[in-house]
Amino acid sequence: MNKLKTSINLTRNISLSIALIAITLVPVLNLSNKRASAATTLPAYKYSRSFDTTNGNAYTQNVTSDKSGNVFITGTFYGAVNFNPGNTIPEGQTGSSTLFSSTDDVFVTKYNSDGSYQWTKTLTNSESSYSYSYGISTDSHGNVLVYGDFNGTVSLPGINGFTKTSPTSNLIFPALQNNNQYISNIHPKATSSSYVIFLVSFDTNGNTNWSNVANNNGTGNIGAASMSIDSNNNIYTAGSFCGTVNFTPSEQVTSTNCSSYVAKYNDNGIYQSILYNDSSSNTYDSTFTQGTGIATDNKGNFYVTGFFMGTIGFNYDGTNPGTDPITNINITNPTGFLTKYNSNGTYAWTKTNSIESGVVNIQTGVATDLNNNVYAVGMFAGNTLFDNSDSQNSSDNGSNESAYLTKYDNSGNYKYTKIITNQTGSNLNDYSWFNSVATDPLGGVYTGGQFSGEALLDGPNGTADYTSLGSGTNETSIINKYNSDGSYVWSKVHSSDTNAGDAASADSYIYNLNVDSFGNLYSAGYYTGPVFFNGINNSDENDSTNTNSFLTKWQVYTPTVVTPNTPNTPSTGFAKGNNANQIILYSSLFIALSLITGGYLVNKRNKN
Repeated sequence: MNKLKTSINLTRNISLSIALIAITLVPVLNLSNKRASAATTLPAYKYSRSFDTTNGNAYTQNVTSDKSGNVFITGTFYGAVNFNPGNTIPEGQTGSSTLFSSTDDVFVTKYNSDGSYQWTKTLTNSESSYSYSYGISTDSHGNVLVYGDFNGTVSLPGINGFTKTSPTSNLIFPALQNNNQYISNIHPKATSSSYVIFLVSFDTNGNTNWSNVANNNGTGNIGAASMSIDSNNNIYTAGSFCGTVNFTPSEQVTSTNCSSYVAKYNDNGIYQSILYNDSSSNTYDSTFTQGTGIATDNKGNFYVTGFFMGTIGFNYDGTNPGTDPITNINITNPTGFLTKYNSNGTYAWTKTNSIESGVVNIQTGVATDLNNNVYAVGMFAGNTLFDNSDSQNSSDNGSNESAYLTKYDNSGNYKYTKIITNQTGSNLNDYSWFNSVATDPLGGVYTGGQFSGEALLDGPNGTADYTSLGSGTNETSIINKYNSDGSYVWSKVHSSDTNAGDAASADSYIYNLNVDSFGNLYSAGYYTGPVFFNGINNSDENDSTNTNSFLTKWQVYTPTVVTPNTPNTPSTGFAKGNNANQIILYSSLFIALSLITGGYLVNKRNKN
């Protein structure tokens, strides 16, 4: 009998101990997971890739990745360019990786996740024609979409291939016409003839699925700027147009002045609809809007950035005068805007910045995060009110350009602006510019661009003081990381080699960033001269006499494998998800209950 009591007591003690251990483990495991996701580490440099431009030039504008970790870049080249300088032909392929174009021509290049070269595809221009790419994305099927524009006669790839010729017109973008030094970098191409926009889809092997064009029959001018794809593989393209353009033979739109636009296509490249703003006001002779960036969120809403002058109706249905008119109070220089449209294409809101005593404000890129916050980047000079409330000064003398990052929530509520501060206000060579922004699932926000001279990369009161190497006037490409709350984390630069004889001519520019699902950050742009791609005088030096494309890869976080919660599970007090903590808890409780039940049955049997 004493043995039985001892057995029962032991069973109960074991059961209670297991239950206590299970209850204790849950908060510990939860705390451990939180610490793992919040940990901050410096990025690990992986590699850089460039072409051989000894007999040509190459400019990369955009980069993207697919769900398998492949990487795609696109841009423009001319002359003879070897897109695979190692001359190692990928398995199953033949021929040379050196291609030639007598004018500016679009290229698309694929690398595997380890950086090994796969293929390059180009358009085919006539000798007096030019083509440029301004957007690249991948869809859920692994296809690669490329967006850009051309003038003259270009043979676009397709199932059968076809040739398109742009219309003849004297209409040009006023932002390009006034030769403003700040605007010339936004759309750097010839302005004497009209352009046609194109959209091309490749499969992962470089075979063409389809291609489409807009404005082939119009009389106006249209320019590409950016593209984005939503979770349903709808394609959104952004840019600007002047005069009358045709998105299809039956869909014709007209802008008295120049207007920014968003055009929607389905996953087969078939045109769906267009949205654009009303710039018909004659308040100022130079009234216009120009789109620069577009991004979608996980609810299918989309956001457009750009800059404008004059009075603009941002809520315009293409027929009635635009409502929600906003006036740029500075009549000689443009200011930035950010517009949100709902997933069904209805207008939501527009946010602008006001130039107080400054020179210019331009928004160049946009991105969203998992919580549907929206981030815009660009540059400004002088005093600017961000969201008409937060005053920022670019430099001591009010004329040098400073890069900025601005955050809004999805309702348009302003959160903050972060800037790079020029250290020496009297030095006109001190400037900075953000061209691109990207986010990761852990709340990281990344900006890419370039700076010259001396700059505080973490804001007016920061300590990250960097000087562009070389002669002091060189452009040095820069990546900044911020947390979601705007706190500065780190910077990485691609610096010129000061020990090289031609270091004074070394420049590098980042034009686009991409974060993949494996925790990697890709930056793409172009450079000249000797450049270290792994930090200041660190490693991986590349040297190019002519302008050369580059792609760099950094690992910026380690993905955490989390079993997703089961959606729409009834609230019964039991598991709503299928994570490790719940499995441990309920397994432990089951064992404890089994032991108690077993002890009870043993006790009852002995009594009988």
